[in-house]
Amino acid sequence: MDVTFFENQPYYPKVGIQGEKIYPIEVVESQLLELELTEPKLTAEASKPTPEPNENATETAEPTHGPEETTLENVEEIAVETTAPTTETAPENYVRVYSRKSKKGIESCTAPRQNQETSKTLENDVPSGNTAPNSVNVDDINIPIALRKNGENISKEDESSLLPNLTLESEVETETSGDNVETELHSEKNGNVETDGDFILIVLKNLIERQSSEGSSKVKVILMSATVDSSLFSKYFGHCPVVTAEGRTHPVTTYFLEDIYDQINYRLASDSPASLANETFSKGQNLQRASVTNSRGKKNLVLSAWGDESLLSEEHCNPHFVPSYYQSFSEQAQKNLKKVNEDVIDYDLIEDLICYIDESCGEGAILVFLPGVFEINHLHDKLAASYQFGGPSSDWLIPLHSSVASTEQKKVFLRPPGNIRKVVIATNIAETSITIDDVIYVIDCGKHKENRYNPQKKLSSMVEDWISQANARQRQGRAGRVKPGICFRLYTRYRFEKLMRPYQVPEMLRMPLVELCLQIKLLCLGFIKSFLSMALEPPKIEAIDSAMSLLYEVGALEGDEELTPLGHHLAKLPVDVLIGKMMVYGAIFGCLSPILSVSAFLSYKSPFVYPKDERQNVERAKLILLNEKQDGPGDVNDVDKQSDHLLMMIAYKRWETILNEKGGKAAQQFCNSYFLSSPVMFMIREMRIQFGTLLADIGLITLPKFNQVDGKRIGSLDRWLSDVSQPFNMYAHHSSILKAILCAGLYPNVAAGEQGIVATALSSLKRSPSSVNSSRTFWFDGRREVHLHPSSINSNTKVFKHPFLVFLEKVETNKIFLRDTSVISPYSILLFGGSINVQHQTGLVIIDGWLKLNAPAQIAVLFKELRLALHSILKELIRKPENVIVLNDEIIKSIINLLLEEGSVPK
Repeated sequence: MDVTFFENQPYYPKVGIQGEKIYPIEVVESQLLELELTEPKLTAEASKPTPEPNENATETAEPTHGPEETTLENVEEIAVETTAPTTETAPENYVRVYSRKSKKGIESCTAPRQNQETSKTLENDVPSGNTAPNSVNVDDINIPIALRKNGENISKEDESSLLPNLTLESEVETETSGDNVETELHSEKNGNVETDGDFILIVLKNLIERQSSEGSSKVKVILMSATVDSSLFSKYFGHCPVVTAEGRTHPVTTYFLEDIYDQINYRLASDSPASLANETFSKGQNLQRASVTNSRGKKNLVLSAWGDESLLSEEHCNPHFVPSYYQSFSEQAQKNLKKVNEDVIDYDLIEDLICYIDESCGEGAILVFLPGVFEINHLHDKLAASYQFGGPSSDWLIPLHSSVASTEQKKVFLRPPGNIRKVVIATNIAETSITIDDVIYVIDCGKHKENRYNPQKKLSSMVEDWISQANARQRQGRAGRVKPGICFRLYTRYRFEKLMRPYQVPEMLRMPLVELCLQIKLLCLGFIKSFLSMALEPPKIEAIDSAMSLLYEVGALEGDEELTPLGHHLAKLPVDVLIGKMMVYGAIFGCLSPILSVSAFLSYKSPFVYPKDERQNVERAKLILLNEKQDGPGDVNDVDKQSDHLLMMIAYKRWETILNEKGGKAAQQFCNSYFLSSPVMFMIREMRIQFGTLLADIGLITLPKFNQVDGKRIGSLDRWLSDVSQPFNMYAHHSSILKAILCAGLYPNVAAGEQGIVATALSSLKRSPSSVNSSRTFWFDGRREVHLHPSSINSNTKVFKHPFLVFLEKVETNKIFLRDTSVISPYSILLFGGSINVQHQTGLVIIDGWLKLNAPAQIAVLFKELRLALHSILKELIRKPENVIVLNDEIIKSIINLLLEEGSVPK
């Protein structure tokens, strides 16, 4: 490939992004060595130019280690390139050296597990570490934070006691406070500090300001990151000094869309979805045209008498086409740029570019970034059907996203035969979570899918959007790990420089704030809005109000932002507050083990994997698994399960039983038969133990002494949690009890069919025309029509036993979908739902002003009184769990009997 072709083009950037200063690692080390122990205002200046890449470099990327004797006392921020090794080695060196030299010692050093460990995890097909992560994310691998104190690992319990020592209102021994090294602030997932990182920064900033005002010894904070906005952080910490380090050992050359058009002589067809001319035709232009099929199997439009570009009126031109940027490019490239629809992915261009690389460039794998699973499958099928990548070569077209089974993910690390090119087609999971060493070429479409939360609608939506400049640099950094690489950006230089955001929207501005608000109250950090107003980029008031409203609704807050006993317990559980409440109630009502399983799956990810073209087989396997005869007493074998959550419980119980009785090989065969992910099941096992241990810390259950041994007896402890002879599992086989506890935890996340909605409320709901006078069940969430996600076991159900269901997650794509649903009974809503309004004359009970149940007035009043009594019992139990034997309480017994009776189950 003629690299000079691109470098000689006008507007080719000769330096980095505006405002970005990159210095060799040697310069950074020398700057750090020269720092005094006073407090100078350091401004990093390059003392020597960036060295040229070593032509004799081997094809093994070795990290560069700086000298241990580096003093970082007065450096608050180190900004490094994506692949710079500073964040891997500096914290360890700093802890080691400073602990030897300083009398103060290190207060804490936080560092996420490195990307290499995550890659190793995928290669070995097992979860990393010996315990479950502190938190997990359903969309991606969320790398937990490992705290170190005086150079040694500390436990989660130590961590929970460490953070209060940094809070605003706690007593801090400022004379002996050490340093705090905060490295890899954002887990490298999206180019921003995540919400927990923002929280810690507020605490540290206030601590530093308070100690400064008191004239006490200042805690030193070192922040390290590859992608955050260093100027924003510097300003936040009082214009603290910034040192910037170079990154890659090998250079990566970057080309933009206009360069690619020219080099491969690409012609954007008028009928291409990526062409604005296609949009013009689709609007009904009356043109003579004939359909002609070319060698690639698509139809071109042959216009009579004139060329297609003449149809492009000003309103149909690319609005971001700037002629002055492209004067030196070919006429065809300029025509392409003028009519390209930049919001549409051009799969023909990607195919041509991949073929061009395969034919004209040196060896090395190709990594293609696309926004989602649909796009990945589309490109995969397109390449597999091509002449160049069909046949045996198609085996090395490797999809990579969070739904791909880990056994298939391992293939991305393998080397193909010498005559075959490996092409990895990935979402942003390949941006940071894993490293594929043989990737030399990166194709970046410039798009990703991002989860955003609307506090007004109380709705999460997965939105496809342009990435930020920081994300683009991350993707570029995937190339050239072992030799010089090339990054092809399928967007213009103009878009990159003028239209893309420098950094992604912070997580605090686009995610729910419920758990964060709980932590603020648990640590006595003052009023929630006042505290969050001190954030690096404060969230909107509407988002805070939405989070606080939910906390009041679930009973975690009362009065003037006062934390209730339930709120205290929920704040100590590293899960969504609704899931936490469900676990607490599961322990109280004697069905803990299956509720632990559901809580772990909802907190992590679904165990089901969907191999390509196997969706129908997966859904069939779900139904078989759900309806198989289970061991044990109770009604778990009822035909009216209609619950994704019960399916999760059954899947884990079956897997656990086979693992304990027949061993790992049989458990793996079970997973293969039912399209289950074995690594996910093992992760759920560890998370169940973590959750059970936390409930024991609260006092709701008591762990056997012989099992309290550093988590080394994972198998026996999990078996103990599953033991049906334990009081907390007395009703673990009764689906009516399980569904009631699902309602207790997940409410107010409830949807209803028309039969379960008050007429006046139904008339005001937003609904589609097809839902009127239809025999099919349509669901509403109190505001609008919603739909059951295709992956839900209930999505194809035609007759529902009750017109109510609960869910955890509601997402918006082309429709509003409910994931993981369970049909629940009227008794469950009467006992654990919202406020009750008894209509004595009509015989109706209204819940929260919109849900409707038919019940005699006497029954409704009875349930209302029963609920008040239950509330008092639970409040006392949660306040002093060790003083109450729950299942012996007459009120609890009565409630359980009512639920069993409603489910028509023999007692």
